[in-house]
Amino acid sequence: MANEEQRLIDATCETGTEVVNKFYRFNDKRRHEIGNLYIDTAVALWNGNILQGNMNITKFYQDLPTSTHSVTSVDCQPISDDSTMRLLISVEGIVQFEGMGPQNFSQIFILARQMDSVWKITNDCYRYFE
Repeated sequence: MANEEQRLIDATCETGTEVVNKFYRFNDKRRHEIGNLYIDTAVALWNGNILQGNMNITKFYQDLPTSTHSVTSVDCQPISDDSTMRLLISVEGIVQFEGMGPQNFSQIFILARQMDSVWKITNDCYRYFE
């Protein structure tokens, strides 16, 4: 049992880290593709702005100033029920938008494995903090 649990934790960490790296690479350099990381009906909360659907999320990100993210912490946890495997990913870091100073941020993702075994974001919450 312990080996199975360890494999699940290791796989969760690997998948979570891959998604986080891809997300911030897309966020900083390829925003037109960021919607591909979300399910069609995804919901995001970005500093109080509610965004529904991957197309609206993409448009929102494309309208933001150019950014550079530096991730300082990532934590990944498996969440499972009888039907769907999900991941909870918590990220902290520093973002700098063009024309602004650096700002600390926190972002939480919930991912679900799709039928084609691809992990996609279902929920996303991004917040600045001091």
